[in-house]
Amino acid sequence: MNYGKDARTLAHINMYAMLSCMSELCAISPAASVLASPDKPVVLCLKIRRGPALTMTFERGICKTYEGSYTHDILLRFPSYEKFNGMLDKSRIPIPIKGFGKQAFLRRNFSLLSDILGKYLGTVETGQFNEAFFQDSTSLLFSVYADAIAQVANQDSIGRFTASGMVDGTLVMSIQNGPKAALQVAGHTIKRLSDIPDSPTAIVEFKSARVARDVFDGRQGIPVCLGTGLMEPGGHMGLLLPFYRLLERVAVYLR
Repeated sequence: MNYGKDARTLAHINMYAMLSCMSELCAISPAASVLASPDKPVVLCLKIRRGPALTMTFERGICKTYEGSYTHDILLRFPSYEKFNGMLDKSRIPIPIKGFGKQAFLRRNFSLLSDILGKYLGTVETGQFNEAFFQDSTSLLFSVYADAIAQVANQDSIGRFTASGMVDGTLVMSIQNGPKAALQVAGHTIKRLSDIPDSPTAIVEFKSARVARDVFDGRQGIPVCLGTGLMEPGGHMGLLLPFYRLLERVAVYLR
């Protein structure tokens, strides 16, 4: 069993949690919205050989993402998970297979969008940014964690082992007076739902955005937060206990 990161799981997180949240980024960041406004609409497809694909559209300040490969203007094809991950950590510069004439968008707009995303998702120290940025960036990171939990549960060896002990049902994670995310467990796999169910099987609520950010950034441990009431659980323990372990496992990939 691999206790560190594996390239396959990291690629799924990068594709379906990190890049997929660019739609939310463009909705909260004026700078990102400007970069998502090319003169003509752009459709970008990122595809890993024998692996996942993501299609992204950029038009009028709005980014939309779709799981899978669809009609596109630009195609970035990666021969391995490692090469794809290298694009995200900027150790590799991708060359488009299709849409070579649109490299300006890749080199400028898409690269700067990635930089802004990194700023929002990076560790935030107390007093480093204003309150509005802190709230927006924490909400964005919350969404990334929700998507990453599903990827870790379905792809990572430790995550799959943890998910194998989960009962079927839905778990809603939330920040008090803030965002919510619903995770559906079925047959020991996890999927994030687009709608929040009225009667979930289990719930976990962070008592504030600061508590959530401290957990995400590694300043607070989950056991301490549970013991002090900073995280409030409820419902089926067959979902809650594995969820805590998955949350900790996601941190291995995102920190």
